[in-house]
Amino acid sequence: MQQYAYRTVNGYPIANIRGRQYLLDTGTPFTVGSQPLVIDGELIEVRREVLGITSDKMSEFVGCRLDGILGANLTDRFVVRIDPVAESLVLDQYLDTASIEIEVNNLGGLPSVRQTVAGRQIRAFLFLGSHLSWVSADTVADREPVAYDREYFSFTGEIHTPVYHLPVLIGRQRHDMRFGVMPPEIQAMVDMANVSALIGSELLDHYRLSLSMQEELLLLDPLVSDRTH
Repeated sequence: MQQYAYRTVNGYPIANIRGRQYLLDTGTPFTVGSQPLVIDGELIEVRREVLGITSDKMSEFVGCRLDGILGANLTDRFVVRIDPVAESLVLDQYLDTASIEIEVNNLGGLPSVRQTVAGRQIRAFLFLGSHLSWVSADTVADREPVAYDREYFSFTGEIHTPVYHLPVLIGRQRHDMRFGVMPPEIQAMVDMANVSALIGSELLDHYRLSLSMQEELLLLDPLVSDRTH
């Protein structure tokens, strides 16, 4: 088990690994960086750029210096546990227990889960590297945006999007989360995977999280402030 300091910067999950800052991004297929990365004695393959994403480009959007991005080739090998209250990220070989268990499908290294968004049960990618969640334009066709924001996607680069509050039901708890509108290029890719949404890092405002791609499980435990919601 390896434990590291964890914090959020402008909604993005950041781990400090031996003095280097890494964005945790479950939506990126490989780990990005300029230096070798060894976790628990295992050498993790690191690339300087993946699908147009670099550490420098993501640093601009996160709002702090990044030395790398932890991608799916790391989350495939380790159980990832994030405790926002203890401000820790743990990379382990074993799952703990939690109050909510959600089955995960491994789609090319990306975690896909069943989720209820805006009253519809859909399949969504867990996309922790984005501070927003994302849905198709038709999901919000009859709604008014509450704000406007921006994000950086592979294939598309920087995009600007209206933001909508949509209800998300997790177990017995309802959360109004911030959703942007997927650009057409991303929409086409998720359609091929029969996925309808991307769930971003706002999930970590409400839950401790454990993800095991090998056991195909996502475990969530409500934070104390959310237990009465």
